Formats: sequence, C-alpha cells, structure tokens
Amino acid sequence: MGRRKHAFDEDIELNSKQSVIWKTEKGRDRLEDHYKRFLSKLGAGVGIRTVPTRIGSGQMLVMGPNDGTPILCLHAMRTGAPFLLSELIPLARTAKLYVPDLPGQSIHGIDVELPVNDDSFAKWVLDVMDFANLNRVGVFGVSWGGWVAQSFASLYPDRVNRIATLVPAGIVKGNTAMDLLKMVPRMIRYQLSPSRENLKRLFDRLVTTLDDDWMG
Repeated sequence: MGRRKHAFDEDIELNSKQSVIWKTEKGRDRLEDHYKRFLSKLGAGVGIRTVPTRIGSGQMLVMGPNDGTPILCLHAMRTGAPFLLSELIPLARTAKLYVPDLPGQSIHGIDVELPVNDDSFAKWVLDVMDFANLNRVGVFGVSWGGWVAQSFASLYPDRVNRIATLVPAGIVKGNTAMDLLKMVPRMIRYQLSPSRENLKRLFDRLVTTLDDDWMG
C-alpha cells in the first residue's frame, strides 16, 4: 500500500523564542527525565521513529508484531508517547501500536501550539498516518488525545475503522470553576511545602492508581 501524497501548503509559524512545552531549562530537564523513565519500561521491543509533517518533525514510538492489528494511540496532555505505551504493553503482544508524541504536549513532540478551533490537529494526524503507511486503522485516544482522535475521525472518517476514547477532553462541558476550586488548595499546599505527602494529595484528584513512576 503506497503512501498518500499531498501538498504541505499550510505554514504554521513556530515560536522560536520560547518553548510552549517548558518554561525553564530545569523544567525541560525534568520533563526529559520523566520521559526517559517511562521509555525505559518498554524495553528493547520499542522502535523510535522521526516523523516529518507539515508543521515539522516529531517522534513516534512503535511497538508490537509486524503482522499485528495496527492501532494509532494518542496520549494525554503534558505527557508523552511512552507514558501511554507503558500502559498498553499487554496489547502490544498482538497489535502493532503507533504512538506519536503530540505537538505542544510532549518533550519529544513538535514544539508548537496548534489552534483547537480548526482542523490543524486532524491534519497532523493525517500526516503521521501517511508517513506510517496506515490507510485505515483503529484509533485510541486518552484525555486530550481522545479529543484529537475524534477531531481526526470527524474530518477523515474513511481513515478510521474504529475509535475508542478514555476520559476524552471536550466531550462533556464540566464546571471548570468548581474543579479548580478543588485543586487550587492542594496545588498551593504543595508549592509551599513540596513534600511527597502533599504531592500524593494533589495526585489523588488526577489519577486512580499512584506508583513511583508517576510520583517521581
């Protein structure tokens, strides 16, 4: 199956002065350390590819047998491909998982903030699929990745045979103010006293199962 060709005629200006992913070099280093920590959990069976797209080149992890069912997996906000892939290792025994780092959301994603009120993310996914020679596959998205998955499926339904999402963003409008009110005291407490116990209290509202990798 040949790769689809199309003109990359949309230029998105990249911010060369300041990253949209980190604010300081120290912050960048911490993000890199966490990325490597989750990547090390995947072992030698994971492949790392550089993916060219119309907005620049990013990274994608690939894991699973060559004859496995191909699935495109899209991670959550401010995480990265190995964070999601480390949770899907059992699935990779029978499926071929393609997990790109989302633009503006991962230390190894393209350092650009894409607009959310147009089809920029959907076209980025299209470029990723074309690079990987994926014609029509299942798509799985978590949180922010769930929103990206649905945006892509809406614009290119002929490229998706199944879609699954986990706590997808942008589907149900919640009470943002109330959510922030619940989080702010815990965030302030951790900022004033960055202990492990205060970090655990903060994460209690974000994840269901805590472990050293997420707490680190």
